[in-house]
Amino acid sequence: MSTRTKHNLIKKENLTIADLFQAVNTDGNSKYFSLGVQKLPFLDTSNSNITVYSHQGFKNWGVDNQYGTHLERLYQSSPTHASLINLKSTLTCGDGFSYDQSNTKLTSFIEVNNLDEVFELCTNDLVKYGAFSMLIYWNAGATIGETPQIAKVEHCDFSLTRPEETGDINIDAKYYYYSRNWKDVNSKGNTAVKIPVYDITQASKQSPQLFVWFSKKDGNHCFPVEDYRSALKSIVLEGEIQNFWMNNVMNGLVPSGIFTLTQVPDDEARSQIKQQIKRDFTTTDNAGKYICLFSEGDNKPTFTPISTDNNASIYDSLSQNAVQKIVSAHQLNSPALAGLPSNGSIFTNEISTAFEYFYNTIIKKNYQNPLLRAFNKIFSLNGYNEKVGIKNLNPIQYIFSENVILATLSKDEIRERMGYNALPNGEGSSIGSNGQTININPTQPKNPTPATPPQNQITGR
Repeated sequence: MSTRTKHNLIKKENLTIADLFQAVNTDGNSKYFSLGVQKLPFLDTSNSNITVYSHQGFKNWGVDNQYGTHLERLYQSSPTHASLINLKSTLTCGDGFSYDQSNTKLTSFIEVNNLDEVFELCTNDLVKYGAFSMLIYWNAGATIGETPQIAKVEHCDFSLTRPEETGDINIDAKYYYYSRNWKDVNSKGNTAVKIPVYDITQASKQSPQLFVWFSKKDGNHCFPVEDYRSALKSIVLEGEIQNFWMNNVMNGLVPSGIFTLTQVPDDEARSQIKQQIKRDFTTTDNAGKYICLFSEGDNKPTFTPISTDNNASIYDSLSQNAVQKIVSAHQLNSPALAGLPSNGSIFTNEISTAFEYFYNTIIKKNYQNPLLRAFNKIFSLNGYNEKVGIKNLNPIQYIFSENVILATLSKDEIRERMGYNALPNGEGSSIGSNGQTININPTQPKNPTPATPPQNQITGR
């Protein structure tokens, strides 16, 4: 296959799974066709394809400099992948920052800079792209001792940044370039902005600076490795299978047959016939309609059906296989955590164990820890030495027997879990003994005469 042909394929937009199998690579060595039939260039994730010299002062992210855009499209096209990205982001952000609310200065700094939202946006970038970045604006002349102070913090979409060319992927960039449109960068009116990286020693000379974080576990100091990279092909496959079936339904499950006309009309009449057949017999609105044909003698049109009975099971098998690989790449030990089909029950303590494992080994280690280190560094520079944490969500709780609940919780604690107020005069402060029957006395409800029991109501069943 010629070099010109390869480059023309790279420029082609909206490549589909059909493109993937149109042609076969003949040389076996092309970086654009690493798997023989691969025509989606961003799926070749070797370092030579992820980090490409542009000769414009910055490094391209992928062979077409659109790698971040491709990852965003995958997020929008694959239901399983999107569900897992959303789950990781939600668990990482938790219920916001955890700190001493009486620290009014820290509270004001967080609220003025809207750092709760900045944290969420950085989390989404880290989960989706494997990196996050923030713009740090220094307060000119303001210091705590000899340490400069930060005046403002803003989220910066990492997918819109590119590191400068250093000549070596193992050397950290000192500058990054920012553009909202890397496809037509440096065209008229679209010049990439050069931003220095975070360096506290240059705070008095450079503002803003770009704080960038990603793990350099593969030795590449230019671009990150998203955690799910090993499943990129499966993510593409799931999205394309979904798109295939949608178009099949919208087009009346075509091709399900072939119309053959014995006479060859002129171009205009041929076009009209095609449009009428499409209008009358495609899309879901026309399902179940009858066909009425008129013929004279032997000059009758014919319809040859095409059997597609076995296709459903093939595509269903491909889809299930893709889902399994996506779940594995995201390191999710229980699909039920993300609302995905699971062979086990979601109402057992096994799911709680799975959640604890996933939280401690993936969420906390890969996402919360690096984010908190970055934000606590920002807080400490402005004199807030209190370590800020995250109020973690606890979407899954163990289900205990009545005896365990009665022997462990006070009446008021049980009433609180049921959605009722505490008993007056401290009557509900005592803890019952194991096996003791306790009159919970559900009076004084917080919500008088609720239409349905609260979701967290303890039934003991």
